Amino acid sequence: MTMTVPKGTNTGTTMPLKGKGAHRHGGHGDEFVKLKVVLPKGPDPELEEFVSKWDRKAFNPREDSTS
Repeated sequence: MTMTVPKGTNTGTTMPLKGKGAHRHGGHGDEFVKLKVVLPKGPDPELEEFVSKWDRKAFNPREDSTS
């Protein structure tokens, strides 16, 4: 099964898959998927270059944290 994750979606976001859950009462319920961002193992030159140029001062990851 595949799903489309909207651009800008963060780790910890829960997304419903309507009608893809357990069978009940003549139909299927919803399945809920909790997203987790996982980085590749080992060095990734493109990722390292991006992070080295990223303006970290402009981004506060805890600003809108709900977890």
